[in-house]
Amino acid sequence: SLASNDLEILPENFAEFGLKYSLREFSAANNRIYRLPSSFGFLQAIRILDLSKNKITELPMVGQNNQANFLKEVEVLNLSNNNLSNVSNWFNQMSNFRKLQVCDLSNNRIEVMDEDSFKSAHNSLKSINLSRNCLKSVPKSLEICRYLKKVNFANNLLTEDGIPEELGCRQLLEFVDLSNNRLTKLPNHLRKKFYETKVLKLTGNNLTRIEKSIHHLQQLEELHIDINQLHDVNFPQSRKLKIVKLGGNNELNTSKILTKLPNLTHTSLPTK
Repeated sequence: SLASNDLEILPENFAEFGLKYSLREFSAANNRIYRLPSSFGFLQAIRILDLSKNKITELPMVGQNNQANFLKEVEVLNLSNNNLSNVSNWFNQMSNFRKLQVCDLSNNRIEVMDEDSFKSAHNSLKSINLSRNCLKSVPKSLEICRYLKKVNFANNLLTEDGIPEELGCRQLLEFVDLSNNRLTKLPNHLRKKFYETKVLKLTGNNLTRIEKSIHHLQQLEELHIDINQLHDVNFPQSRKLKIVKLGGNNELNTSKILTKLPNLTHTSLPTK
C-alpha cells in the first residue's frame, strides 16, 4: 500500500517492477496524486483498486496495444474524492470491468457518463455510488446489471427523466439513495422496481406528494422524505418500517401520521 504518503505522482515505470501479473490489491488513497502513469494500464491482475482521496483530474488511456486486459479482473474500484470530470477512458472499453462488483465514483465533478458505461459489468455489479457529482442522468446500462443491490445517486442534478426507466425491474434493489436532486415525483412503477427495497432516501427534492403505489413496498425499513414540499403522504404497508424522516415539510399535516406507523423506533416530524 502507498496510502497516506503525500505522493503527487507514481513512477512512470510503475508497472514494470515485477507487478504486471502479480499485484492483486493496490491502494494509493489519501495522497495528492494528480495523474496516473500511462504504464498503469499494464497491470492485469488487480482485484481491488483504491485511488480515493487524491487530486486526479484524468484517467490514462487503457485497452490499447498490450493493455487489453487491464481492469478486466477488478472487483472493487474506488475513485471517490478526486477531481475527475470524465471517466470514459476506463468505462467505455467493453473488455474492462467484467468482474466489477463495487464501484465508487462519488465526490468528483462528473457531468456525463456514456449510456453503456456499466454494460460489461452486467453479470457482476452489486453496488454503485455516483453521489456528489454533477450528473443530470445516470447510465442506462445500469438497467441490465441484474445483481445490483445498492445504488447511491445522491447530490446530483437528477430529475425523474434522468433515472433509467427500467432500473429496478431486473434487480432486487435493497438500498436506493436519490437524496438532494431535483425530483418532482417518484419513479414510475414503484411496486415493480422497489418491492425488495429496505432503505429509500428521497431527502431534499421537490416532491409534493407520495403516491399510493408506495403501499406495496413491504420490505421497507427506512423511508427518508424530509426537506421536500410534501402536503400529501401515503405510507408503505410494511411491518418492518422503523425509521421515517419527514422534517422540513411544513405544509404536511402530521396529526394522523403517527397512528398509521405503530412500529416506528425513530421519526422526525415537521416543525411549524
